[in-house]
Amino acid sequence: MPNVSFRAALLAGAVAFSTAGLVLSGGPAGAQDATTNTTNTETTTPAPDAQAPATETPAAPAEAAPEGTPTPTANGAPAPAPADPAEVVATINGTQITRQDVLDSASDLPPQYQAQIDKLFPQLLNRLIGIRLVEAKGREQGLADDPEVKRIVKQAEEDAISRIYIQKIVSERVTEESLKQAYDAALAENPPQIEIRASHILVKTEDEAKEIIKQLEGGADFATLAKEKSIDKGSGEQGGDLSWFTKGTMVKEFSDAAFAMQRGDVSKLPVKSQFGWHIIKITDSRMQTPAPYEQRKDDLRQAKTQEVIHSEVEDLIKAAKVEYGKEEYKLPLAPSNQPQ
Repeated sequence: MPNVSFRAALLAGAVAFSTAGLVLSGGPAGAQDATTNTTNTETTTPAPDAQAPATETPAAPAEAAPEGTPTPTANGAPAPAPADPAEVVATINGTQITRQDVLDSASDLPPQYQAQIDKLFPQLLNRLIGIRLVEAKGREQGLADDPEVKRIVKQAEEDAISRIYIQKIVSERVTEESLKQAYDAALAENPPQIEIRASHILVKTEDEAKEIIKQLEGGADFATLAKEKSIDKGSGEQGGDLSWFTKGTMVKEFSDAAFAMQRGDVSKLPVKSQFGWHIIKITDSRMQTPAPYEQRKDDLRQAKTQEVIHSEVEDLIKAAKVEYGKEEYKLPLAPSNQPQ
């Protein structure tokens, strides 16, 4: 028997609900309508009359609105009051469905639908009604005791307990303080470095490189020669520019020569590397500026969360008595070229 999710079937169109012309087929059609309408429909707001005379009557002082009065919108109309999650939006055979029930049932929807909950509410309500009625019919037939139902419920319970446990330890260990400590540690391990911006002309032979140096000393333009003569076509098209780099990012011969030069210097002698012969020009230098904590915070949180989960699972495995059916099931796997 195929494992079919009734929620997925409703959303995918196996069961279609039509509400106010919106049909659930392959996902809520209302989501498409909302996108289409905003692009195809133009709303024109009349411009105020520039010639209207200014009134000389002083405006009456504003009176405080009674507590609970909706705040007016920009056009003067009162803004709608926030929807009450406890509102009873439907009753099925005497059993009430609240707005919150519908919202909870929509937690499995993709983000683009979550952003349009109010617009899609009729479809979501009718989807939930269908789910509840099918569930009730299944209970009438005794499916609560069906072995497959019990297996699925057990699996869902295991998943939920595991997820909540992980959320609990992450919230306890991935704190603001721990993230700042991780940021400081990363800065200590990777302190800011000097980086330079350089251009180069790369040629195949030393003699050719020396000839280019003579032309540069005679007043030739570096960028023009780079475009004409460099065999590094990528940088050559940019006048030889290699952008910013730190010492460890270039091959050693090039890096050693470049970082021994000052801003504005051009090679007096060609520099040999595995790629050929370089003529180097230093165009700028600076000290790296570390990204601020707030800019790195999300990445740090993600990395710390993964670290906490991995560490917790690893500790639990170490503390448990785990017996594998086969030796190769253990992690890490033994090298495949190990002698038999």
